Amino acid sequence: MSEIEIYRLTQENAKDAAGILLPEVVVALKENQPVTVLAAMDGNQVIGAMGGAIDGDAFEITSIYVHPEHRRRGAGQELIWKLQDILGEDEIVIRADFNVENDDNRTLRPFFDSMGFKTERSVYPSYYIASLKRLRTSSIIEKEDESVRAFSEVPERIIRAASNMGIEKGYPMPEGGLMSASIDPNMSFCVLKKEAMSAYVAVEPIDQEMVKVSALWSEVPDPRELIGMLSQMLKEIRARYKPETQVAMLAMNSMSYKLIQYMFKDVEPSSYSVYLV
Repeated sequence: MSEIEIYRLTQENAKDAAGILLPEVVVALKENQPVTVLAAMDGNQVIGAMGGAIDGDAFEITSIYVHPEHRRRGAGQELIWKLQDILGEDEIVIRADFNVENDDNRTLRPFFDSMGFKTERSVYPSYYIASLKRLRTSSIIEKEDESVRAFSEVPERIIRAASNMGIEKGYPMPEGGLMSASIDPNMSFCVLKKEAMSAYVAVEPIDQEMVKVSALWSEVPDPRELIGMLSQMLKEIRARYKPETQVAMLAMNSMSYKLIQYMFKDVEPSSYSVYLV
């Protein structure tokens, strides 16, 4: 039996993590962003990997995976131990973010328990991840609401004004605001009232396997308008992506949480806080 070795991946060998980590982790590594990605090697074969980054006072593990044929051999433990060596702190907080809908993730909770970690469920913020085919749109929307517009149909001055207001008041906002180049203006929608946004949903495509709903905000009094906006968003995403595409949405407040319960039926949150005991 070969000995498992752990290597820290760089921008040059980021492809070694492709297919076993969340796409955005690999993209971040390729773009030389401040992420830490480790690979577990058995000889010349990559059998597992883990990726994440420092977020405030904690390190957030956004993806961890070990190939089914190589589990229960210590690869997962070696990845965590190597991470602790790199961080250099015995009491650092580690947040593990994973998709509990995926069958592979059923092994993660007992895995962390076996290493002496204490797990605490976090309500907000939590990412919910489900395949596009599992998300449901509203059956009560009989026709498209004229007040619902794609960002591409809205004057730039209105988007900029909403972005500035959102940043000033602390509304859910993608990094870089609503004018960010990462936002797809054809898949992002808003409710337009009197030349101003009264609701918006911003969408960031990661690649052909994942789409991220990075911000959702609303002050419309009629929930049907909000559901109509989300229905338009999903309609546009479905027109562009395969049904198996993963859609991730962040619950930042009670409103987004309730909408997620409606759209992401029977899907559990993928964010858990994991602390060293």
